[in-house]
Amino acid sequence: MLVQFSVTNHLSFKGTATLDMRCARGLKSLKDTNVISLNIKAPLLASAVIFGPNASGKSNFYFSLYMLSQLVERSAGLASKTLLPYHPFGLEVESSNAPTKYEIEYIVDGHVAKYSIEYNAERILEETLVWFPSGRPIKLIQRKWDNGTYQTVVHSKIGHKSERDLIVKTCHQRTLLLSQGSHLNNELLKKFADWFEKNLITKIPE
Repeated sequence: MLVQFSVTNHLSFKGTATLDMRCARGLKSLKDTNVISLNIKAPLLASAVIFGPNASGKSNFYFSLYMLSQLVERSAGLASKTLLPYHPFGLEVESSNAPTKYEIEYIVDGHVAKYSIEYNAERILEETLVWFPSGRPIKLIQRKWDNGTYQTVVHSKIGHKSERDLIVKTCHQRTLLLSQGSHLNNELLKKFADWFEKNLITKIPE
């Protein structure tokens, strides 16, 4: 289940735009009709509506959610020379050269997972996956482009060292580690990646 999603520097969004499905105190009156209580700190809204005037960014926000889903599901299949789908805010030079960032918080096996990526057309610049299976954070993936190379840490919960090393070794600069791990049928990473296909149903906005 989706808890929160944020996008920064994508299409019409220069700053950060966020959809938060956690129920605010003022909405507790909806608890009998539109609130789901799970084993997390705050109950979640069962549904939400994004509304606003024409050209206010509704479709662009939805498209950013679609793009994250596609990167997770398909980046492992991208050829190494294929540029990433990068659409930054284009009305300022600084933004047009800055990375796009997606952050998502969702429920896997009844526990919160936080996943974030930063990227441009050339490469994934940063990728982090944190899971909270017992309330305490476990950083399953941490990958960062630094001074011309990747600094990568993959937690031992992902699998044996040989399995972790294979995921890292076969993951090129335009592929997400999460996507590559799922592609190689890593049991734990596939669980986090499959959520996007099975629970985050999106299509290109018309």
